[in-house]
Amino acid sequence: MAFTQNTPLGVDLELVKDDLEFDSIACHFFAQGEIEVLDAVSPDQRALSFFNCWTRKEAVIKARGDGLTFPLNQFEVSHRPEDPVVILGFLGKNEESEQWSLTSLDVDEGCVGALALKSEDILFNIIIGSSKKNRFGYQTISEPTGSNRYFFIGPNR
Repeated sequence: MAFTQNTPLGVDLELVKDDLEFDSIACHFFAQGEIEVLDAVSPDQRALSFFNCWTRKEAVIKARGDGLTFPLNQFEVSHRPEDPVVILGFLGKNEESEQWSLTSLDVDEGCVGALALKSEDILFNIIIGSSKKNRFGYQTISEPTGSNRYFFIGPNR
């Protein structure tokens, strides 16, 4: 879970699996530019690139509050592992991409994640690590950034 004060945000985490029909899923949900990038990445980076794209898109639509009512192919995100993490544009509304901050979450080996915040001016650090269990059995990590504050909470393993 993640929280902010007065700033919409979205988070998505996924386990990277290589047994999916990437092309079929991408054709239905990815923008044309994202499909072209996915087709061009090396086979050993394909699953990571796919899940980078998926988690970044999911984080954005969660932050927008639209869920899947906003089509995933109506905006484009970077997803090659070596590229900076950015929203490349919204179909017909490229200025909207400037209103968002997007980062990847280095959660655990074999997992990828993304966090989207509606604000182009927020600089943030993500801290994910171990701490003591709280009374619910979850680890809690918090980090203040300027006037905003966010928290990431995840289960201990």
